[in-house]
Amino acid sequence: MAEPGDASACSMVEMDVGLPAKAVGRGAACAGRQQPRRGRLGLVNGTRLLRLGAGLLVLLLAGCGYRLLGVGNGALPANGVRSVAVPVFANLSGEPELEQRLTAAVRREFLNDGRLQVVTSENADTVLEGTISSYQLQALAFDALDNATQYRLRLTLDTTLRSRSTKQIMQRQQFSAVQEYRLPQGISGRETARQRALEVAARQLAQQLVKIILEGF
Repeated sequence: MAEPGDASACSMVEMDVGLPAKAVGRGAACAGRQQPRRGRLGLVNGTRLLRLGAGLLVLLLAGCGYRLLGVGNGALPANGVRSVAVPVFANLSGEPELEQRLTAAVRREFLNDGRLQVVTSENADTVLEGTISSYQLQALAFDALDNATQYRLRLTLDTTLRSRSTKQIMQRQQFSAVQEYRLPQGISGRETARQRALEVAARQLAQQLVKIILEGF
């Protein structure tokens, strides 16, 4: 989402998580149920209610700048997890020091939330491993001299959450954060604009990642 005071910025976070088989079966079973006729309201169909709820959810997510691609498999605090370790992510993107910035953003978001303690790998209930698989810049607009004036920045992070004691995979997800920004007049401010957009994208990706892990969204 746009930084305060920056009307030209636009952002979105996408996530891709696995859909448990049980959830699919239960949804299919509920879809066939119908409610009895009630006065002038007529027949209320369970499938219609499910579609209405899904439509409202899509509208709410679109308004917040997020796109839901799957469903998580449960909130961690309910599973007895009280702490997490976040080792420095691997970086395959080619962008220098991006792993440090994104790892720091995720750790900071866990600390701000407060539901899980951020500890070392030796003392943690769970370990969050991550690989930055992509960093992309795409020119969106050009001036009369064919110089780019607006860019779209995209980060992609693949994550795996494991139990430290059993090594069992608890969650496996992929997140992409998108931030659009305009270049200011003059060369000196262009790198500053890119770095600011990168910081916003990293923060929003971290916020959504922590939400998914803690709430099983």
